[in-house]
Amino acid sequence: MTEKIYVVRFKDPQLGIQPVIAASAEIHGEHIALLNSKGKLAALFLTEVIESWSELPLRARQRGCLVARGPK
Repeated sequence: MTEKIYVVRFKDPQLGIQPVIAASAEIHGEHIALLNSKGKLAALFLTEVIESWSELPLRARQRGCLVARGPK
């Protein structure tokens, strides 16, 4: 599996956002588990504290940006 950047945004704005490099996201009960390409846990969050999450290709991280861009 190809790894991506997951940008996790919390309901509490004081927590900001958390970028996580992972290959997949899975929901397990009350948790969102982000797994790397080897199936190991990269991050674990309670669903009740998460506002949203987005996927970005890993190449966006290599350019130093964490925002999705539209077509040029």
